[in-house]
Amino acid sequence: MNVNNIVELLQTESNTVSSRRNLFKSMSAKIAAITLPALALQANAEAQTGSGVQTVYQSLDFALQLEYFLYNFYHISINVGSLIPAADKPGFTMIANEQRAHLNLLRLLISNMGGTLFTPFNYPNDPRTGDPYSPPSYDFTANGAYSVYVSYPTFLAVAQAFSDMSTRVYLGLIPSLLANSNNVMTQMITISTIEARHAAYIRQIRRMLVSPENPKPWITNNIPSLVALQPFYKGEDNTSQRGIELTALQGINKAITKELASEAFDEPMDMATAKTLMAPFILK
Repeated sequence: MNVNNIVELLQTESNTVSSRRNLFKSMSAKIAAITLPALALQANAEAQTGSGVQTVYQSLDFALQLEYFLYNFYHISINVGSLIPAADKPGFTMIANEQRAHLNLLRLLISNMGGTLFTPFNYPNDPRTGDPYSPPSYDFTANGAYSVYVSYPTFLAVAQAFSDMSTRVYLGLIPSLLANSNNVMTQMITISTIEARHAAYIRQIRRMLVSPENPKPWITNNIPSLVALQPFYKGEDNTSQRGIELTALQGINKAITKELASEAFDEPMDMATAKTLMAPFILK
């Protein structure tokens, strides 16, 4: 990414935007426009060194599976009595609506490619246009392991793990989309940034509720929301990027600690890992 461009934008915006909150709101889209294509190109270069690069269709198909999973989790949860406090419910309703919008977009993209649409187990509706709500397809308690419909803190902890996972999954899918000329990568990057906002929102609620690990809006090291959810954060304690150990670099005002280095990057997650993590919550 071109750091000089980012610095120039920050200097320009800081002279015209009145508050720090408005500054970050104004800058987020512009920073993304500079950094995301560069990160995608970097990811592609790294992906090409491996084997078995997945196709565009495979990536979209798995993204659709993920969006069914997420939409049903949030849609079920916002309709469980008083599980979610009134003050937080609009935020989670918005998240559910955005997951449904992602799902419908992916249906359209796959259909336009002539692909076969994923259908969840026991799904009763038309996979092209039907309501994606499919409670017979999922058990988000993982056979009673998580009291997500009884305990709000547990719901939040699981929601954080799911949203962090989805952000990482989209980063892992992007390399396979670079060769596509139908604007698919742009759509997927947009979804990825929205998933990251969902994660930050949930983390902020948990921070305000004084959750044990006092989460920041981003992942720190490989600290999980619950000990049992540790596998969702495997690899997030990485402090090396493109062969450079970040903790060995000199920071501007202080040393770059392991914590700071791990926070600087989200680590991509591959489909196989995500499928393994999702499996206990999916009925078959």
